[in-house]
Amino acid sequence: MTLTTGGHPVELAQRQDYVTLAPIVIEDHVWIGAAATITPGVTIGRGSVIGAGAVIADDVPPLSVVTGASFVTRKSLEPHS
Repeated sequence: MTLTTGGHPVELAQRQDYVTLAPIVIEDHVWIGAAATITPGVTIGRGSVIGAGAVIADDVPPLSVVTGASFVTRKSLEPHS
């Protein structure tokens, strides 16, 4: 798994001058599969499952199962009491 909290602008002229930083929040009871990549500023909601090899660049809602290289929500899970 790769957790990346730093990044840079995509504009060529700014890449060397600016580095951006943003925390990653992983809430309780989250499973993250092998070789998943989580990018800066993302929150992974409680009880979610991130599939192996997934690239997560947007927030993941609680109780979600996500897979793939471009974040595909497969289903929502039922809460457990």
